Amino acid sequence: MRIAIVTTHFQHRKGGGIGHVVDNFYNIFNKEHKLYVINDKHSSPNENIYASIFSQGRIKFSIKNLIYSLHLIYRVFFKSKASFFKRICPLIYFFKHPREFFRLVDSLKSSMLIFKRNRFDLIISPSIGFSTQFSFFISTLFKIKSVALGHGDDFLGKMKRFNQYFNEVFLSNFDRIILTNDNMKKLFQKIYPTINSKKMCVINLGIDLKEYEIIEDKEELREIFGISTKKFVLTSIGRLQLRKNFQNVIKAIYLIKKEREISDFLYLIIGEGPTKNLLTKLIDKYQLKNTVFLMGELQDKEIKNKYLKLSDVFIMPSFYDKKNKSIEGFGIVFLESGYYNIPAIGSFSGGIPKAIESGETGFLTKSYDTDELKKYILKLYEDEKIRNRLGANAYKKVIEKHNWEKIYLQFLKIFEGLIEK
Repeated sequence: MRIAIVTTHFQHRKGGGIGHVVDNFYNIFNKEHKLYVINDKHSSPNENIYASIFSQGRIKFSIKNLIYSLHLIYRVFFKSKASFFKRICPLIYFFKHPREFFRLVDSLKSSMLIFKRNRFDLIISPSIGFSTQFSFFISTLFKIKSVALGHGDDFLGKMKRFNQYFNEVFLSNFDRIILTNDNMKKLFQKIYPTINSKKMCVINLGIDLKEYEIIEDKEELREIFGISTKKFVLTSIGRLQLRKNFQNVIKAIYLIKKEREISDFLYLIIGEGPTKNLLTKLIDKYQLKNTVFLMGELQDKEIKNKYLKLSDVFIMPSFYDKKNKSIEGFGIVFLESGYYNIPAIGSFSGGIPKAIESGETGFLTKSYDTDELKKYILKLYEDEKIRNRLGANAYKKVIEKHNWEKIYLQFLKIFEGLIEK
Protein backbone atom coordinates (compact mmCIF):
# COMPACT_ATOMS: atom_id res chain seq x y z
CA MET A 1 0.00 0.00 0.00
CA ARG A 2 1.33 3.45 -0.93
CA ILE A 3 0.27 6.07 1.60
CA ALA A 4 0.87 9.82 1.62
CA ILE A 5 0.63 11.42 5.06
CA VAL A 6 0.27 15.21 5.16
CA THR A 7 1.12 16.69 8.53
CA THR A 8 2.63 19.58 10.47
CA HIS A 9 3.23 17.34 13.51
CA PHE A 10 5.91 14.96 12.24
CA GLN A 11 8.83 14.33 14.62
CA HIS A 12 8.28 17.58 16.49
CA ARG A 13 9.84 17.80 19.95
CA LYS A 14 6.63 19.36 21.26
CA GLY A 15 4.21 17.44 19.07
CA GLY A 16 1.76 16.75 21.91
CA GLY A 17 -0.99 14.17 21.47
CA ILE A 18 -1.28 14.64 17.70
CA GLY A 19 2.49 14.42 17.27
CA HIS A 20 2.48 11.21 19.28
CA VAL A 21 -0.14 9.67 16.96
CA VAL A 22 1.66 10.82 13.80
CA ASP A 23 5.02 9.39 14.86
CA ASN A 24 3.53 6.07 15.96
CA PHE A 25 1.48 5.84 12.77
CA TYR A 26 4.61 6.46 10.69
CA ASN A 27 6.79 4.01 12.60
CA ILE A 28 4.37 1.10 12.39
CA PHE A 29 3.00 1.60 8.85
CA ASN A 30 6.43 2.24 7.38
CA LYS A 31 7.44 -1.34 8.24
CA GLU A 32 5.15 -3.00 5.71
CA HIS A 33 3.94 -0.20 3.43
CA LYS A 34 5.40 2.54 1.28
CA LEU A 35 4.88 5.70 3.32
CA TYR A 36 5.54 9.23 2.06
CA VAL A 37 5.52 12.11 4.53
CA ILE A 38 4.70 15.65 3.36
CA ASN A 39 5.61 17.84 6.34
CA ASP A 40 6.94 21.25 7.39
CA LYS A 41 10.18 20.47 9.26
CA HIS A 42 12.15 17.46 8.11
CA SER A 43 13.41 16.40 4.70
CA SER A 44 14.99 13.07 3.83
CA PRO A 45 14.10 12.20 0.22
CA ASN A 46 15.84 8.82 0.43
CA GLU A 47 13.27 7.90 3.10
CA ASN A 48 10.37 9.58 1.24
CA ILE A 49 10.17 12.44 3.75
CA TYR A 50 9.66 15.91 2.25
CA ALA A 51 9.54 19.28 4.00
CA SER A 52 7.14 20.66 1.40
CA ILE A 53 4.65 22.45 3.65
CA PHE A 54 5.40 26.13 4.14
CA SER A 55 4.94 27.81 7.51
CA GLN A 56 4.03 31.08 5.80
CA GLY A 57 2.91 31.92 2.29
CA ARG A 58 4.71 34.36 0.02
CA ILE A 59 2.29 36.81 -1.55
CA LYS A 60 3.71 36.69 -5.03
CA PHE A 61 1.76 37.25 -8.22
CA SER A 62 2.87 35.22 -11.22
CA ILE A 63 1.32 33.24 -14.06
CA LYS A 64 2.00 29.97 -12.23
CA ASN A 65 0.47 31.25 -8.99
CA LEU A 66 -2.54 32.57 -10.91
CA ILE A 67 -3.10 29.15 -12.50
CA TYR A 68 -2.89 27.42 -9.11
CA SER A 69 -5.16 30.03 -7.51
CA LEU A 70 -7.86 29.58 -10.15
CA HIS A 71 -7.48 25.83 -9.82
CA LEU A 72 -8.03 25.98 -6.04
CA ILE A 73 -11.04 28.25 -6.36
CA TYR A 74 -12.53 25.95 -9.00
CA ARG A 75 -12.18 22.89 -6.74
CA VAL A 76 -13.74 24.65 -3.75
CA PHE A 77 -16.75 25.68 -5.82
CA PHE A 78 -17.28 22.63 -8.01
CA LYS A 79 -15.72 19.64 -6.22
CA SER A 80 -16.75 20.16 -2.60
CA LYS A 81 -19.88 18.37 -1.44
CA ALA A 82 -20.73 21.13 1.04
CA SER A 83 -23.61 23.53 0.37
CA PHE A 84 -23.00 26.54 -1.90
CA PHE A 85 -23.28 28.94 1.03
CA LYS A 86 -20.58 27.11 2.98
CA ARG A 87 -18.29 26.98 -0.05
CA ILE A 88 -18.10 30.76 0.06
CA CYS A 89 -16.50 30.67 3.55
CA PRO A 90 -12.99 29.56 2.43
CA LEU A 91 -12.94 32.32 -0.19
CA ILE A 92 -13.88 34.92 2.41
CA TYR A 93 -11.24 33.57 4.80
CA PHE A 94 -8.49 33.47 2.17
CA PHE A 95 -9.41 36.97 1.00
CA LYS A 96 -8.90 38.21 4.58
CA HIS A 97 -5.78 36.07 5.10
CA PRO A 98 -3.91 36.05 1.76
CA ARG A 99 -0.75 34.60 3.33
CA GLU A 100 -2.70 31.49 4.30
CA PHE A 101 -3.96 31.17 0.73
CA PHE A 102 -0.47 31.52 -0.73
CA ARG A 103 0.83 29.12 1.89
CA LEU A 104 -1.51 26.55 0.41
CA VAL A 105 -0.48 27.49 -3.13
CA ASP A 106 3.24 27.24 -2.33
CA SER A 107 2.83 23.93 -0.51
CA LEU A 108 0.86 22.38 -3.35
CA LYS A 109 3.37 23.59 -5.93
CA SER A 110 6.31 22.12 -4.01
CA SER A 111 4.54 18.75 -3.58
CA MET A 112 2.91 18.33 -6.97
CA LEU A 113 5.80 16.37 -8.51
CA ILE A 114 5.71 13.85 -5.65
CA PHE A 115 2.05 13.08 -6.36
CA LYS A 116 2.55 13.00 -10.13
CA ARG A 117 5.38 10.46 -9.85
CA ASN A 118 3.63 8.11 -7.41
CA ARG A 119 0.36 6.25 -7.64
CA PHE A 120 -0.90 6.64 -4.08
CA ASP A 121 -3.63 4.44 -2.65
CA LEU A 122 -4.42 6.79 0.23
CA ILE A 123 -3.77 10.28 1.48
CA ILE A 124 -3.95 10.70 5.26
CA SER A 125 -4.57 13.92 7.16
CA PRO A 126 -3.66 13.18 10.83
CA SER A 127 -5.37 16.32 12.14
CA ILE A 128 -8.06 18.71 10.96
CA GLY A 129 -6.75 22.03 9.70
CA PHE A 130 -4.21 22.91 7.04
CA SER A 131 -3.52 19.26 6.25
CA THR A 132 -7.21 18.61 5.45
CA GLN A 133 -7.24 21.61 3.11
CA PHE A 134 -4.12 20.33 1.34
CA SER A 135 -5.41 16.75 1.20
CA PHE A 136 -8.77 17.87 -0.20
CA PHE A 137 -7.16 19.42 -3.27
CA ILE A 138 -4.75 16.54 -3.85
CA SER A 139 -7.38 13.82 -3.39
CA THR A 140 -9.86 15.48 -5.76
CA LEU A 141 -7.16 16.20 -8.34
CA PHE A 142 -5.54 12.76 -8.39
CA LYS A 143 -8.65 10.79 -7.35
CA ILE A 144 -6.98 9.36 -4.22
CA LYS A 145 -8.98 7.92 -1.33
CA SER A 146 -8.70 10.24 1.68
CA VAL A 147 -8.82 9.75 5.45
CA ALA A 148 -8.86 12.43 8.18
CA LEU A 149 -8.13 11.90 11.86
CA GLY A 150 -9.91 14.11 14.41
CA HIS A 151 -8.65 14.53 17.96
CA GLY A 152 -10.55 17.37 19.67
CA ASP A 153 -8.96 20.81 19.65
CA ASP A 154 -8.21 20.50 15.94
CA PHE A 155 -11.86 20.21 14.87
CA LEU A 156 -13.51 22.41 17.49
CA GLY A 157 -12.96 25.35 15.13
CA LYS A 158 -13.24 27.61 18.21
CA MET A 159 -16.95 26.67 18.03
CA LYS A 160 -17.66 29.53 15.64
CA ARG A 161 -20.05 28.80 12.80
CA PHE A 162 -17.74 30.34 10.20
CA ASN A 163 -14.83 28.08 11.23
CA GLN A 164 -17.11 25.05 11.19
CA TYR A 165 -18.40 25.86 7.70
CA PHE A 166 -14.83 26.44 6.55
CA ASN A 167 -13.72 23.00 7.79
CA GLU A 168 -16.84 21.32 6.46
CA VAL A 169 -16.07 22.39 2.87
CA PHE A 170 -12.97 20.19 2.96
CA LEU A 171 -14.10 17.44 5.36
CA SER A 172 -17.25 16.68 3.38
CA ASN A 173 -15.13 15.09 0.64
CA PHE A 174 -13.10 12.74 2.84
CA ASP A 175 -13.88 9.06 2.46
CA ARG A 176 -13.36 8.33 6.17
CA ILE A 177 -13.09 10.47 9.30
CA ILE A 178 -11.59 8.59 12.24
CA LEU A 179 -12.19 9.93 15.77
CA THR A 180 -10.20 8.93 18.85
CA ASN A 181 -13.18 7.84 20.97
CA ASP A 182 -16.97 7.81 21.15
CA ASN A 183 -17.13 11.10 23.08
CA MET A 184 -15.16 12.90 20.38
CA LYS A 185 -17.34 11.31 17.70
CA LYS A 186 -20.49 12.67 19.38
CA LEU A 187 -18.89 16.12 19.66
CA PHE A 188 -17.81 15.99 16.01
CA GLN A 189 -21.33 15.05 14.89
CA LYS A 190 -22.74 17.92 16.91
CA ILE A 191 -20.36 20.44 15.33
CA TYR A 192 -20.66 19.03 11.78
CA PRO A 193 -24.21 17.59 11.58
CA THR A 194 -24.39 17.64 7.77
CA ILE A 195 -21.36 15.39 7.24
CA ASN A 196 -22.43 11.82 6.51
CA SER A 197 -22.15 9.88 9.79
CA LYS A 198 -21.44 6.67 7.81
CA LYS A 199 -18.04 8.14 7.00
CA MET A 200 -17.18 8.37 10.70
CA CYS A 201 -15.62 5.64 12.80
CA VAL A 202 -13.72 5.35 16.07
CA ILE A 203 -10.25 3.99 16.77
CA ASN A 204 -8.98 4.51 20.31
CA LEU A 205 -5.45 5.80 20.67
CA GLY A 206 -2.59 3.71 21.99
CA ILE A 207 1.13 3.52 22.67
CA ASP A 208 4.04 1.64 21.17
CA LEU A 209 4.99 -0.58 24.11
CA LYS A 210 8.62 -0.88 23.04
CA GLU A 211 9.13 2.86 23.62
CA TYR A 212 8.31 2.49 27.33
CA GLU A 213 10.51 -0.42 28.33
CA ILE A 214 12.58 0.50 31.41
CA ILE A 215 14.88 -2.06 33.03
CA GLU A 216 14.95 -0.56 36.53
CA ASP A 217 12.10 -1.25 38.91
CA LYS A 218 10.35 1.39 41.01
CA GLU A 219 12.66 1.07 44.03
CA GLU A 220 15.80 1.30 41.89
CA LEU A 221 14.48 4.42 40.17
CA ARG A 222 13.68 6.03 43.51
CA GLU A 223 17.29 5.41 44.59
CA ILE A 224 18.68 6.81 41.31
CA PHE A 225 16.67 10.03 41.60
CA GLY A 226 17.13 10.39 45.36
CA ILE A 227 13.46 9.95 46.24
CA SER A 228 12.63 8.02 49.39
CA THR A 229 10.57 4.85 48.98
CA LYS A 230 8.49 6.15 51.88
CA LYS A 231 7.30 9.14 49.84
CA PHE A 232 3.85 9.10 48.23
CA VAL A 233 4.57 10.49 44.76
CA LEU A 234 1.89 12.15 42.65
CA THR A 235 2.95 13.06 39.11
CA SER A 236 1.47 15.23 36.36
CA ILE A 237 2.87 15.45 32.85
CA GLY A 238 1.64 17.91 30.25
CA ARG A 239 1.79 21.41 28.92
CA LEU A 240 1.28 23.95 31.70
CA GLN A 241 -2.03 25.41 30.57
CA LEU A 242 -5.23 26.17 32.44
CA ARG A 243 -7.26 23.23 31.16
CA LYS A 244 -4.78 20.69 32.55
CA ASN A 245 -5.97 21.95 35.97
CA PHE A 246 -2.72 21.31 37.85
CA GLN A 247 -3.63 24.35 39.94
CA ASN A 248 -6.53 22.44 41.46
CA VAL A 249 -4.24 19.55 42.42
CA ILE A 250 -1.98 21.99 44.27
CA LYS A 251 -4.99 23.40 46.09
CA ALA A 252 -6.19 19.89 47.03
CA ILE A 253 -2.75 19.00 48.43
CA TYR A 254 -2.76 22.22 50.44
CA LEU A 255 -6.15 21.37 51.96
CA ILE A 256 -5.00 17.84 52.80
CA LYS A 257 -1.86 19.07 54.54
CA LYS A 258 -3.87 21.77 56.32
CA GLU A 259 -6.32 19.23 57.74
CA ARG A 260 -3.90 16.41 58.49
CA GLU A 261 -0.27 16.11 59.49
CA ILE A 262 1.10 14.51 56.36
CA SER A 263 4.78 14.97 55.55
CA ASP A 264 5.43 12.25 52.96
CA PHE A 265 3.60 13.82 49.98
CA LEU A 266 5.60 14.68 46.84
CA TYR A 267 3.95 16.21 43.76
CA LEU A 268 6.01 16.40 40.54
CA ILE A 269 4.76 18.53 37.63
CA ILE A 270 6.61 17.87 34.37
CA GLY A 271 6.12 20.36 31.55
CA GLU A 272 6.36 24.00 30.47
CA GLY A 273 3.71 26.49 29.49
CA PRO A 274 1.85 29.75 30.14
CA THR A 275 0.57 28.87 33.65
CA LYS A 276 4.03 28.30 35.12
CA ASN A 277 3.94 31.65 36.96
CA LEU A 278 0.46 30.91 38.31
CA LEU A 279 1.58 27.52 39.64
CA THR A 280 4.71 29.05 41.15
CA LYS A 281 2.61 31.66 42.97
CA LEU A 282 0.27 28.98 44.33
CA ILE A 283 3.22 26.94 45.61
CA ASP A 284 4.51 30.04 47.41
CA LYS A 285 1.07 31.04 48.68
CA TYR A 286 0.36 27.61 50.16
CA GLN A 287 3.94 27.13 51.40
CA LEU A 288 4.43 23.93 49.46
CA LYS A 289 8.04 24.44 48.28
CA ASN A 290 9.08 21.16 49.90
CA THR A 291 6.09 19.27 48.50
CA VAL A 292 5.36 20.50 44.96
CA PHE A 293 8.12 20.70 42.35
CA LEU A 294 7.95 22.17 38.84
CA MET A 295 10.34 19.93 36.91
CA GLY A 296 10.22 21.82 33.62
CA GLU A 297 10.21 20.22 30.19
CA LEU A 298 12.26 17.02 30.28
CA GLN A 299 13.86 16.67 26.84
CA ASP A 300 14.94 13.08 27.42
CA LYS A 301 11.81 10.96 26.97
CA GLU A 302 13.34 8.04 28.85
CA ILE A 303 14.00 10.24 31.90
CA LYS A 304 10.39 11.45 31.79
CA ASN A 305 9.17 7.86 31.65
CA LYS A 306 11.39 6.91 34.58
CA TYR A 307 9.81 9.64 36.71
CA LEU A 308 6.42 8.28 35.69
CA LYS A 309 7.36 4.72 36.59
CA LEU A 310 8.63 5.67 40.06
CA SER A 311 5.32 7.40 40.86
CA ASP A 312 2.41 6.10 42.91
CA VAL A 313 -0.39 7.99 41.12
CA PHE A 314 -0.72 9.96 37.90
CA ILE A 315 -3.08 12.93 38.11
CA MET A 316 -4.57 15.34 35.54
CA PRO A 317 -8.15 16.56 36.25
CA SER A 318 -8.54 18.55 33.01
CA PHE A 319 -11.53 20.71 32.17
CA TYR A 320 -12.98 22.12 28.96
CA ASP A 321 -11.46 25.58 28.51
CA LYS A 322 -14.39 27.53 27.03
CA LYS A 323 -12.40 30.73 26.56
CA ASN A 324 -9.65 29.14 24.48
CA LYS A 325 -11.92 26.37 23.13
CA SER A 326 -9.55 23.63 24.23
CA ILE A 327 -10.43 20.10 25.31
CA GLU A 328 -8.64 16.89 26.32
CA GLY A 329 -9.33 14.71 23.31
CA PHE A 330 -8.08 11.54 24.98
CA GLY A 331 -4.95 11.81 27.12
CA ILE A 332 -2.18 9.49 25.92
CA VAL A 333 -0.36 10.04 29.20
CA PHE A 334 -3.08 8.09 31.05
CA LEU A 335 -2.10 5.09 28.94
CA GLU A 336 1.59 5.71 29.59
CA SER A 337 1.04 5.67 33.34
CA GLY A 338 -1.15 2.57 33.00
CA TYR A 339 1.67 0.73 31.27
CA TYR A 340 3.74 1.23 34.45
CA ASN A 341 0.94 -0.17 36.64
CA ILE A 342 0.10 3.28 37.97
CA PRO A 343 -3.52 4.25 38.71
CA ALA A 344 -4.71 7.64 37.47
CA ILE A 345 -6.99 10.40 38.65
CA GLY A 346 -8.67 12.28 35.83
CA SER A 347 -11.93 14.07 35.14
CA PHE A 348 -15.12 13.59 33.15
CA SER A 349 -13.89 16.10 30.54
CA GLY A 350 -13.52 15.26 26.85
CA GLY A 351 -12.16 11.83 26.06
CA ILE A 352 -10.64 11.13 29.49
CA PRO A 353 -13.50 8.77 30.55
CA LYS A 354 -12.43 6.56 27.63
CA ALA A 355 -8.86 6.44 28.96
CA ILE A 356 -9.80 5.84 32.62
CA GLU A 357 -12.41 3.38 33.89
CA SER A 358 -13.44 4.91 37.20
CA GLY A 359 -13.08 2.43 40.03
CA GLU A 360 -11.24 -0.01 37.74
CA THR A 361 -8.08 1.71 36.46
CA GLY A 362 -8.31 4.93 38.45
CA PHE A 363 -10.86 7.56 39.46
CA LEU A 364 -12.77 10.29 37.64
CA THR A 365 -13.81 13.53 39.32
CA LYS A 366 -15.71 16.64 38.38
CA SER A 367 -13.05 19.01 37.07
CA TYR A 368 -13.72 21.81 39.57
CA ASP A 369 -14.58 19.65 42.59
CA THR A 370 -11.56 20.10 44.88
CA ASP A 371 -13.17 18.12 47.71
CA GLU A 372 -13.75 15.09 45.48
CA LEU A 373 -10.22 15.36 44.12
CA LYS A 374 -8.89 15.50 47.67
CA LYS A 375 -10.97 12.43 48.59
CA TYR A 376 -9.52 10.29 45.79
CA ILE A 377 -5.95 11.41 46.48
CA LEU A 378 -6.35 10.38 50.12
CA LYS A 379 -8.02 7.10 49.15
CA LEU A 380 -5.04 6.10 47.03
CA TYR A 381 -2.60 7.46 49.61
CA GLU A 382 -4.08 5.40 52.41
CA ASP A 383 -4.75 2.12 50.63
CA GLU A 384 -1.84 0.46 48.83
CA LYS A 385 -4.00 -2.53 47.92
CA ILE A 386 -6.37 -0.31 45.94
CA ARG A 387 -3.40 1.35 44.21
CA ASN A 388 -2.01 -2.04 43.22
CA ARG A 389 -5.37 -3.34 42.00
CA LEU A 390 -6.16 -0.27 39.90
CA GLY A 391 -2.61 -0.17 38.56
CA ALA A 392 -2.74 -3.83 37.51
CA ASN A 393 -6.08 -3.23 35.76
CA ALA A 394 -4.67 -0.17 33.99
CA TYR A 395 -1.72 -2.21 32.70
CA LYS A 396 -4.03 -4.96 31.46
CA LYS A 397 -6.22 -2.43 29.64
CA VAL A 398 -3.21 -0.88 27.88
CA ILE A 399 -1.89 -4.27 26.76
CA GLU A 400 -5.26 -5.54 25.53
CA LYS A 401 -6.86 -2.41 24.05
CA HIS A 402 -4.25 0.32 23.52
CA ASN A 403 -1.29 -1.48 22.00
CA TRP A 404 -0.31 0.08 18.64
CA GLU A 405 0.33 -3.38 17.20
CA LYS A 406 -3.41 -4.03 17.56
CA ILE A 407 -4.47 -0.50 16.64
CA TYR A 408 -2.52 -0.88 13.40
CA LEU A 409 -4.80 -3.76 12.39
CA GLN A 410 -7.88 -1.57 12.94
CA PHE A 411 -6.48 1.15 10.67
CA LEU A 412 -5.43 -1.44 8.11
CA LYS A 413 -8.93 -2.93 7.94
CA ILE A 414 -10.43 0.50 7.21
CA PHE A 415 -7.77 1.37 4.63
CA GLU A 416 -8.07 -1.94 2.77
CA GLY A 417 -11.86 -1.57 2.73
CA LEU A 418 -11.55 1.86 1.06
CA ILE A 419 -9.05 0.73 -1.57
CA GLU A 420 -11.15 -2.28 -2.55
CA LYS A 421 -14.13 -0.07 -3.37
